[in-house]
Amino acid sequence: MFAEKMLPRARERLATIGAGAFVRDAADLMSEPHTDLVVVCDDDGGMVGVVTKTDIVGQIRQCSGGGCTARVDTIMTRDVISCRPSESLHDVW
Repeated sequence: MFAEKMLPRARERLATIGAGAFVRDAADLMSEPHTDLVVVCDDDGGMVGVVTKTDIVGQIRQCSGGGCTARVDTIMTRDVISCRPSESLHDVW
């Protein structure tokens, strides 16, 4: 089986956000069921990183009061492993 077989289900659960968006906006996306990760995209729609719930909790711990205005690109993980639709799921795993 190839990764492309998983694409319809993956697209249903895919959450994306712009790199300049606020952490609060990513947290709003993650409040949806089954959304534990948000893909961060550049202006051209290319993936530049991901943000997880752990990233957001770590940032919130550092905030004081309601003044937390960090951007997603300051807390995201940039070194992301991805795959192509034509790759076998065995190889991806």
